[in-house]
Amino acid sequence: MPGATRSIRRMVPTELPEILLYGVIDSEMSLAFAVEIAWLKKQGFTEYNLRINSKGGETSDGVAMYTVQRSCGMICNVYIDGVAASMASVLAFAGAKLYMSKYARLMMHKPIGGAFGTAADLRAKADYVDGIEKDMCEVYSRRTGKPTEEVMAEFLNGKDNFYTATQAMDAKLIDGVYDGEEMEMPADSDLDADGIYMLFQDKQSKIKTEVNMDMIQLEFDAELGKMLGTGVSASSDSASIKGAIKALHARATKYDTVSAELKTLRKENVTNQVIAMLTEAKKDKKISVAEYDVLAEQYEENPDALEKLLKARGVFTSVTSQIRQADKEGVFSQEVTNMVGKGWDALMQTGEMADLKKLSPEAYAQMKEARYGVK
Repeated sequence: MPGATRSIRRMVPTELPEILLYGVIDSEMSLAFAVEIAWLKKQGFTEYNLRINSKGGETSDGVAMYTVQRSCGMICNVYIDGVAASMASVLAFAGAKLYMSKYARLMMHKPIGGAFGTAADLRAKADYVDGIEKDMCEVYSRRTGKPTEEVMAEFLNGKDNFYTATQAMDAKLIDGVYDGEEMEMPADSDLDADGIYMLFQDKQSKIKTEVNMDMIQLEFDAELGKMLGTGVSASSDSASIKGAIKALHARATKYDTVSAELKTLRKENVTNQVIAMLTEAKKDKKISVAEYDVLAEQYEENPDALEKLLKARGVFTSVTSQIRQADKEGVFSQEVTNMVGKGWDALMQTGEMADLKKLSPEAYAQMKEARYGVK
């Protein structure tokens, strides 16, 4: 999310917590705002300050923020630092108390929306915008105490209705004016929502370059800190928290390194076990040379299963020898014996393995067991 649309929590130990709503109202801003409010409630706060510099944005996201603001159960004091335009003015009016910097502007107008599609789609969008306008009218009416007809005529009249702090105070839209840091403002005729917004965004960007840890969105749970053995809590100073985080990072890096080394050693140990068992089995003539590589690959991570397999085996006799012996006894035909003598790989390459399987399932089964260790 770009910096201009990020909601940032500022925790000042001796004052009320503040949420900066600096930027365009969108889904990310809405989510960030809801997270901030939930965090403040979790910490046990009953009151907070909301500072605004926003030219508005998505109506649906603004409605979600307004709902969170009104239903959270905490007292909200609103300070308009730069501009509160369009949907941002609705959020400003949700505050228990509303103050404006003497350099700030408040702007109200009809909601705007676009749509494409069928005639039915366009009508549905128009109905939606009408509904938002009705909701905005209700918010403005509740704040000012004026009937809806006057609200529509003064604030939702098809124009961008700007108010300076003095004008807003005279119109009883706000509860007071405060002195912000003095800054150059253009003539009234040159003012618009974008211009005022950018003036205060630039000012805020300069402040951010000097910001300390108290301005960083940092959630440090005291219980979690205790569990991790950091020795710090939410009330610790910035330097202590930064030091604890660096120490945790160093510990995590060291753990990852040691864990990787142990994993490598375990794998090497398992591989050595498998090799030792297969070497012994080959020596005892329980497996053939060809089986050695096959079984090594099959059981490279499972020495226990390999051990069971080898224990169940007797002394290895090549398939060719077995079949030749069986041929002498009249069990297999000469054709089968000749095919077996070619070996597994040759039969697979020539396609004769299928013929062998048809001619003598028993010979095929013996070759398969010799090759893969399974029947």
